[in-house]
Amino acid sequence: MRHTIPLVKSNHLHPFIAVFSTIGVSIERSLEYVGLNPDKVIEGEVFIPEYAAWHLLDYVSHSQGIDNLGSYISEQYAFDRYGAFGEHLLNAPSLYTALQRLIHDLRDHANYQSYWLQERGEYVELCRIGTPGINVGKHQVEQHIMVLFIELVRSYLGEAWSPKYLNIQSSSARGVKLSSTLRDLNIIYEQAYGVLPIHKSQLLNHKMFEKPVMPMSLLQNSQSLVIDQQLWDLISQNTFHGNANLQSVTRAIGVNERHLQRELANLNTSFRDISNLAIRHKAIMLLNEGDRPIQSIAQELGYSNPKNFSRAFKVLTGLSPSEYRIYNRGSL
Repeated sequence: MRHTIPLVKSNHLHPFIAVFSTIGVSIERSLEYVGLNPDKVIEGEVFIPEYAAWHLLDYVSHSQGIDNLGSYISEQYAFDRYGAFGEHLLNAPSLYTALQRLIHDLRDHANYQSYWLQERGEYVELCRIGTPGINVGKHQVEQHIMVLFIELVRSYLGEAWSPKYLNIQSSSARGVKLSSTLRDLNIIYEQAYGVLPIHKSQLLNHKMFEKPVMPMSLLQNSQSLVIDQQLWDLISQNTFHGNANLQSVTRAIGVNERHLQRELANLNTSFRDISNLAIRHKAIMLLNEGDRPIQSIAQELGYSNPKNFSRAFKVLTGLSPSEYRIYNRGSL
C-alpha cells in the first residue's frame, strides 16, 4: 500500500527560527538534529516532512525547558510575520473571508488537509485535526496553532475577544498556565479534533449558513459581491440532485462561465470548493440527526455507493462518517 508522507512548507518555521534566535538556541544545530538542511530551511521555501517541523518544536522546548514554547511563538509572531500568506489573511474584507482564505491557502502549504469550518448552534467552528501518526510534541503543536488562530480572530474582533470554549485533542495541559492567551480559557481536552468557536454575529455580513438576501440577477452588475454566498443555495440544491456543474449553475443565474470563474478566483475560492463545502455541511447535518443509516445519507447526497461517500467525507473532514458520528457525540 502506498503511503504519503505529510509535508509542510518550510516558511512556517521562520517564526520558530526568529524566536529561537532570541533565546540563545543554536538554529543550525537544532535543524540538523531533526534531519533538516539549515540552508534550505532558513533561506528557501521548500516542502519538509511535517514530523520534522513538530519534532523541532518539541526538541527546543525540552532542551530549553520552555513548556509554553508553542503558544509563546504564536504570541510573539502572529500572522503579520508570515509574509504574503499572513498579509492575505489580515487584509480580508471580513473575518469570515479571512477564515475562508486560511483554509484555502493552507492547501498550498501542506499536503494533508486537516482544517475546516462547521456550524454548531449559534457558532461557526474553525476545526483542526492533527495529522495521523504524528504525536511528537502534540500539545506544543496544538497550542501553537490554536493561539495563532485566536490571534487571527482578534485582529478582526479586537484584543479583548476570547472564545467561549476551546477543544483540543491533546490530554496535556502542560504550558497552558504560562500562556497569556490560553491560561484563562475554558479548554476541553482529549477531543476528537480541535475547535475554535466564533459566534455567527461576529462574522460581519457574511452569513455562511443562511439564504442570500440579494437577487441572483444582481451578480451580473456587481464586481464586489461575495459570490460564493449567493451561489450557496443553488449549488447545494443541484449537488444533491446530481446536477452540480459549472455550466448548469451559470445557465440558471444567467452569467458567463468564465466571468463566474474569474470572480470566484478573486475571492480565492472555486466552484469545486463551494460544492465541497455544500456537501460537507449537508453531510454533517444529516449525520447529526439520530441514527440514520450512512447508506441512506449517501444516497440523499447523490452517492450510489456509500464507500465513495465515506471516502469523500474523509477527504473533506479528516474523519469517516462513522468516526465523525462517534466523536461528535462524545464532544457534545
